[in-house]
Amino acid sequence: MKHKYYLPGTIPERRKWFVNYKEKIGTYGAALGLDADEITEIQAWCDAMIAAIDAADEAQQIAKQKVAAQNDAMDTNLALLRPAIRNQKSATGYNPEIGKALGVIGAEIIIDPLTVKTVLQATKVHTGVNLKFLLKNCEGGNIYCKRKDESTFTLFKYITHPETIDERPNVTPNEPEERQYYVVLVVGDEEIGLASDIVTIPV
Repeated sequence: MKHKYYLPGTIPERRKWFVNYKEKIGTYGAALGLDADEITEIQAWCDAMIAAIDAADEAQQIAKQKVAAQNDAMDTNLALLRPAIRNQKSATGYNPEIGKALGVIGAEIIIDPLTVKTVLQATKVHTGVNLKFLLKNCEGGNIYCKRKDESTFTLFKYITHPETIDERPNVTPNEPEERQYYVVLVVGDEEIGLASDIVTIPV
């Protein structure tokens, strides 16, 4: 009878496998003809792989925290900077040369404020729901959400970068729920165009 390859395919499952193998080879190694040094060496191989997996996982968690901090800083400070730049561009001393030097004159792009519409993707991740959408040359987007038995959508967050994570706990702790999301694009603090299609995801 043929058997599948014994080593699991995913990294978390492999870590469990290494932990179990390391423990059990200590129990059964002598019966397999291994001496103490050989058993110790094999266990060291397992320890090295477990340590590498843990280090990579820690690095990924730190990276996610850094990205979240970056996105929060962008949202907070761009919300302050954007109206300040609008005031600067309306000052009597402003001219296109200054605007070009400051980099506050964007390339001319035609956006249909009546029909522009983004595409939203929602993915379950271990920290919540990852939400991504296309900016379509707009300044940002308002994300709306409806959770569990809520009857209406409410504004979850305005973001100026097209990705964020909804880290809110479920309405009822430890009880699965269904969430729905959609996005409306924003230019100059005003919603424009059409709402994205509603995306539904179990959490």
